Amino acid sequence: MAIRTFAYLDEERVRSGLAQVMGAQPVRGKQVTATGGKKSVSAALNVGAAQAGAGLGKASSRSDELETEITPDAAFQQLYSRLSDSGDIQALDAFDAAIWRQITKGEVIEVEVSVEVFSVDLALDNARALGGMA
Repeated sequence: MAIRTFAYLDEERVRSGLAQVMGAQPVRGKQVTATGGKKSVSAALNVGAAQAGAGLGKASSRSDELETEITPDAAFQQLYSRLSDSGDIQALDAFDAAIWRQITKGEVIEVEVSVEVFSVDLALDNARALGGMA
């Protein structure tokens, strides 16, 4: 499982997509941890062919429940895992205008990209540099 960090995540779209894939809206869940064991004390006495023994036992168990809420990041991971396992994600190594025109409504694609935030300072520096070339 990949650990992802999101700069932006459309929570409504992710939850809607996961609900469609699962057939239900996952909001809360329970995580149950159960432990059990048996404590016993026993003693035995062997004298020749005669044997005698006694035992005392006590069974115990414990169950802990933790109510959980699905986070948007976890919902995305569940959606991605389900779509990936069913082969419904189309991975694209390249992305251009021709591929863009071929994508149909409802198609799920995965494209690895690099995103740079537009910097006004960088744009002004580039404009100044271009102005000096004229």
